[in-house]
Formats: sequence, C-alpha cells, structure tokens
Amino acid sequence: MNNFSINRFAKTLWWVICVHARTLLLWCVAAITLVVFIGEILFQEMNSYGDPWSAIHNFSQLAAGLFIIVSLIMISLFAFGINDKRKRATFLMLPSSNLEKFLSLVVFTTVIGIACLFLAIVLGDSLRMAWYWLSGYQGPRMECVEMDGVTYHWWSSAIPQLIKELAPEAITNPM
Repeated sequence: MNNFSINRFAKTLWWVICVHARTLLLWCVAAITLVVFIGEILFQEMNSYGDPWSAIHNFSQLAAGLFIIVSLIMISLFAFGINDKRKRATFLMLPSSNLEKFLSLVVFTTVIGIACLFLAIVLGDSLRMAWYWLSGYQGPRMECVEMDGVTYHWWSSAIPQLIKELAPEAITNPM
C-alpha cells in the first residue's frame, strides 16, 4: 500500500469521523453553550449596551476570539483520539497507507473540526437572535441603529461582523 487511493482515504476519514463523532459533538455543544450563555446573557448583563451595533460588534469580537482559541485547542489535540495503545493499534490496523491515515486525521482536525465549530457559533448566534426576537428586547435606549447603510436591531445577526473580524482587510476590501 505505497500508493495513495482516494477511496481508501475517504473510508479512513469516514472511520475517523464515526469514531470521534461524540467528541466533536461535545466540542460543538460546549461552543454553543459558551456563545449563548457566557457570551451573550452574561456579556449583555454586565455591559448593558445602549445601542445594538456596539453590542453586536463586541459580541462578534468575543466570538472571533472564542473561534481562534477553540480552533487552536482542537488542532493541538490532533492525535488525542489515538493516544491509548489499543486505540493506536486499531487505527494502525486500518487497511490504508500511513499517508492516508495521517491525512484523514489532519482533515478531521482542521477542516471538519473548524467547520463544526463555525456551525456551532452560527447556531449559538441564531439562538441569541431568537431569544431577543421572541422576548421583544428593545434595549435600554435605542431600538435600532443604522451604521454604514445597514440597520442593526437587537436581534440582528453577528455573523457578518464575525466574518469581518476573522478575514483580513485585503480579502474583504480588495481596493
């Protein structure tokens, strides 16, 4: 098995996803909990923002920091699932080359893990938006504010601001 096969790589990646699905689900639930409860409820109560734009902007900065920190933790736990001798022996007994096994772990920890983390932040932001919309929260002073041609309500999404925080200025503004 010295040659690389996409089919074996896909099967190995699927095996890694199935074995580590509970751990990935735990990370996603923890990220949703951090975004909703710690990030928004306590953050809003401690700061009591006067306008929705500053609250959404600060929330997106908090989510960007959370995204970067949790991504680095997930990447650093690259081989955590195979640190036990039995798990490592099982992983090495898979019918694929070492390159396919290594790339399956790399793709799982970087691409799939970070995509699930971003989805968890989106779900947490959606829960925050739903909470504000259903409760009819109007804020202490302002119901909505307009910044850069966009009207921000208390129940507006922070994901566009999060993408602006994570993307460099050269990507978002090519001029």
